[in-house]
Amino acid sequence: YNLSLPAQPELVGTWSGEYLHDIEVYNNKLYGAAIYSGNFYIIDVSDKSNPQTLISYDTGGGYVSTHDCAITSDEQYLITADETTGGHIKIFDISNYSNINLIGEYYTPENETHTSHNVYIQENTGLMIISYYADGTRFVDISDPYNPLEVGYYDMSELEGLYESNWGTYVNLPSGNIISSDTEQG
Repeated sequence: YNLSLPAQPELVGTWSGEYLHDIEVYNNKLYGAAIYSGNFYIIDVSDKSNPQTLISYDTGGGYVSTHDCAITSDEQYLITADETTGGHIKIFDISNYSNINLIGEYYTPENETHTSHNVYIQENTGLMIISYYADGTRFVDISDPYNPLEVGYYDMSELEGLYESNWGTYVNLPSGNIISSDTEQG
């Protein structure tokens, strides 16, 4: 949409591949998570009136899995968050679109019964920060994407259900602070 007149947004273009649950746009590329197929998409949106699919890739998570994605600032690695029982974080090397590889994974000790939700890269630290439902907010060093290393976490709830507690985390505020939302206590 063209938002030069915010009260009257004008449709400029559309992409009609499949339903994308969450997206991130960076450097005229749209990185999209197709939750119902388990794919991620990379779409060239430099021509807003005619978006073009560059690649779709099956993350191996199956139906109702690839819920969210984030891209590193160098656009070499795409990170997906699966939202299903046992759902976790996967790091893909996307430096060569014709040779995409899963190179790293992150999950909490309770992975068998818990799930990840959304994943973010904090610009000023390069940390991967995850809203991980019942496992709280997780801070993961991905300077070596082959070996993600948890460096801290904050768990705001003792509840243990699949979709309990931390629904969302916002990481790129001007203050440098992060905000995590708690579905139980508001």
